[in-house]
Amino acid sequence: MSYFFHTLKQYSIKQLFKRLIEEYVWWIVRNWPGYEGMLLRYWILKFLVKKIDGMCYISQGCTITNCRNIIIGKNFACNRNVIIDGTGGLTIGNDVGFGPNCVLLTHEHTMFTSKGYFVDQNYKSKLTSIGNNVWISSNCFLKAGVKIGDNVVIAANSHLIDDAPNGSKWIGNPAKNYYKVMREHIKK
Repeated sequence: MSYFFHTLKQYSIKQLFKRLIEEYVWWIVRNWPGYEGMLLRYWILKFLVKKIDGMCYISQGCTITNCRNIIIGKNFACNRNVIIDGTGGLTIGNDVGFGPNCVLLTHEHTMFTSKGYFVDQNYKSKLTSIGNNVWISSNCFLKAGVKIGDNVVIAANSHLIDDAPNGSKWIGNPAKNYYKVMREHIKK
């Protein structure tokens, strides 16, 4: 119980109010159908995030949490069932799109073991950034702390655990540079 009250002390009244909206109101409107649902999700997101530059399309079923650390550029599109957590800080550039069922986390856990038992869990927040004109295909996972440059494409079912420089294409689990994978495939 003391952890609960310790967590509450970290929030100002405004932040606590926004967190409650995030938990309860977002849960209701995230599955609201039609254009009304899309507009409701946009307005709520505009209120919750640190900054949003333009209109964005958030499809049904998306979960966006810890919004106070998220900055979103123009023309952001997020397809169905995407999970975005902004705990460690997230910057999304202009013209970025997420395919369905993607997961983007900005925090991770490390576990230390002693004699086979989990002794301690450290919680690490990491700033994550996505550049301009980026397409992240369906079923992708982006590890906390990755930096994605401009004009990047991440292929479906990829797990990006390294930084992606400008103009690169990534594929696989773990994701590798597309051209490197194709060269290796051709050599076989």
